[in-house]
Amino acid sequence: MFHRKSNVAKSASIGASSTLCKYGDCYDKKNMVDDDRNEELGSRNSWVSDNRGDTWVSFSWAKGLEDLEQVYFIGTAGYEPDQYKISVRTDRGWQIVADVAGNSELKICHRFPATKVYTVKIEGSGPSHEPLKLRLNEVVIR
Repeated sequence: MFHRKSNVAKSASIGASSTLCKYGDCYDKKNMVDDDRNEELGSRNSWVSDNRGDTWVSFSWAKGLEDLEQVYFIGTAGYEPDQYKISVRTDRGWQIVADVAGNSELKICHRFPATKVYTVKIEGSGPSHEPLKLRLNEVVIR
């Protein structure tokens, strides 16, 4: 059972390496916390990075939150992240809680020992047909 039942990603300050905008249509980072768990491609459904290489999104709380223990995210169907790393910033500094290569899963969940967390950072890259971007449709942090 989780210490926290609600998704605290919605209350976080969200940062991103970049955001893709095409023809005035942006893949806004707020799409990751809109409670819409669909897997569809499109700017109303997901956030997409727009830079090459360093692609990440972060969720931060100024005072930190006690007992965080899970990061769950949904990618975009057909654009699953091939590689990703999840790090958390705690009172002891940054800790990597997941580092995965060769992923093919669309819905990804990682649990770690409950701890006080100030920032959760998801870094990654897409599949072979879009390796320089990261697409996330929803992020849940408990």
